[in-house]
Amino acid sequence: MDKMYNVHISGYREGKLPFVSLVKLLLKYKNMSLEDARATVDKVWARKPIAVEFTDLNTATEFSKSADEAGLNCIVNEQP
Repeated sequence: MDKMYNVHISGYREGKLPFVSLVKLLLKYKNMSLEDARATVDKVWARKPIAVEFTDLNTATEFSKSADEAGLNCIVNEQP
């Protein structure tokens, strides 16, 4: 069975508004529709934690690093 990785986003840092950046990251790394990306961003805006799944650790790490640079609080975990 292939490993899966989650990037858990628990919110965003005060003084940052990373929502356009997050939409762009979701479109780039997850090939999400704009509608799905916006729904995901709306959850983060509402301060609800989310998890974005990846099959590749390197991709998950790149996404997490870019999201962190945009002002999001995130961490990569391997799914059990």
